[in-house]
Amino acid sequence: MPLPATDPQGQVHIYYYERGDDYDERDRFQIKHAVWDPVTTTLVGDIGTLDVQAPNPSGTGDSGLNNDEVLDAAFTSDGTPVVAYQGGDIPQADDGTICNAGAQADLMLNLSQGGTWYEYLGIQGDASPQNPYFTDGYVGLAGSIAIDSNNNIHMAAQHYYEHCDYMSTSYPDLLYVVRSTGNLGS
Repeated sequence: MPLPATDPQGQVHIYYYERGDDYDERDRFQIKHAVWDPVTTTLVGDIGTLDVQAPNPSGTGDSGLNNDEVLDAAFTSDGTPVVAYQGGDIPQADDGTICNAGAQADLMLNLSQGGTWYEYLGIQGDASPQNPYFTDGYVGLAGSIAIDSNNNIHMAAQHYYEHCDYMSTSYPDLLYVVRSTGNLGS
């Protein structure tokens, strides 16, 4: 399902998944972007592809997603689009066992800066300074973002354990993280 978001100038940004290259015999998707002007009823922006990294561990070097569960968008106060989606690493247990090869484990962000899209980690599915409570896991099936007047990105996502055991889907947690748009690279 396409996701529309209206920027401060009233133009509608449309984000949608398109089938991309296969990854390890599973479908992969890429996020496409189009800008539509509701006054002239025409596309005003080139349809482009967001910069999305291949999952790790990776069997291929192409970009794209192998999971299309989460897609949300918002704008900073100056009109910079920010898109959230499920991406990043494939969930693994502490011993390196791949537990859910059909999904990527992190909530990722993509920001458009000067016409180029850049990918950043939003919420990590496993242990990190952003998520110190779990040693492994998967952020997926639900996620959203909002941007406040100070350009802080507020993210919420449902966290599951790594899918190696029954507990993973029986006891999901809700994670909430706030990051400054100026501090995404760290």
